[in-house]
Amino acid sequence: MGGKEQKFRTKTGYCHILPDKIVFSRTGEIGNLADIVVKEHTSRVLIMYGVIAAGLLFSAYTNYVTGNMPLTIVFGGIGLMLVNGIVRSINFSGTPLINRSDIQNVLFKKGIWGISRARFEVIFKDSKGNLRKRLILLPGTVSVDEETITKATKIMVDTGVMNPE
Repeated sequence: MGGKEQKFRTKTGYCHILPDKIVFSRTGEIGNLADIVVKEHTSRVLIMYGVIAAGLLFSAYTNYVTGNMPLTIVFGGIGLMLVNGIVRSINFSGTPLINRSDIQNVLFKKGIWGISRARFEVIFKDSKGNLRKRLILLPGTVSVDEETITKATKIMVDTGVMNPE
């Protein structure tokens, strides 16, 4: 594990692997780490999804009461999918800085062409000691960039962040 920074491209910017931390940036430049505002919670987005899900489930209920079953099924199904997404996303984090000493595990998930992106899932302890998950999404859903995936995986393994599979 060398002392030099290594970086690779992500969906929204760059991931910088440093000897003591992982930093995410939009421009490829780390800048002053003291200026980074750490937002560990994705609560605003989850609250918005919760309001939409509640509206959909209420619409499903009112359609059920009036006997309109097709709309009940559509609104209820979409509302339940949103609730499922909220429950699964509760422990996600959008933090731009992760101390390497806090990392518990790093997994690589291969993307499905046209549906999902290849990604790393970093499981770490936040400042309160709770386990959180940070997704590092790699570029491309329709066109899989094997070169970027190979480079990112090599950097994660070479720096000791991820175990070789």
